[in-house]
Amino acid sequence: HTRIGFVGSIRATSSIMDRYLGYYKSMLQHDLPIDPAWIVPDRDEHGTYSEFPLPRPLPSAFVCNCDQSAIEFIRRLQAMGLDVPADVSVVGFDDYVESAAVKPALTTFAVDQDALAREAAEMIIARMQGSADRKGRVVIGGRMVYRDSACALEPIRALNGASFAKGEQL
Repeated sequence: HTRIGFVGSIRATSSIMDRYLGYYKSMLQHDLPIDPAWIVPDRDEHGTYSEFPLPRPLPSAFVCNCDQSAIEFIRRLQAMGLDVPADVSVVGFDDYVESAAVKPALTTFAVDQDALAREAAEMIIARMQGSADRKGRVVIGGRMVYRDSACALEPIRALNGASFAKGEQL
């Protein structure tokens, strides 16, 4: 994919802003175009999920700020008669339990919840003990969870050496 949009109201929360900045950085690093029309807000100024305005023409893929937005976005695309992933690939972020249960099952990024919990507990304990040495943000890793909502447009070689053709599931 070279035409990739982002779903999320980038000023709604700091986590959405961070995820958008990750999308933006990756697009720049890969010399891919960023069309402002491809940035699709998913909630209103009060944080309530709203109707997704769709750009025309659609990019071939969308990165969504969270799985909930991705699931709603897929439902909207399907209601318009579009096939996910054959017409548009969609990926989420969080790996919520229901992400595997929707049709198509959502390709997503799973945050390392154990590392997140450990880091949070260590920060709380340090603050309770009067040590506030740790400031700023902590980056917690994760992994991609490949399911059915994304596919390749052109033949590619996957990390495990398997080849995928246009329209074939990753």
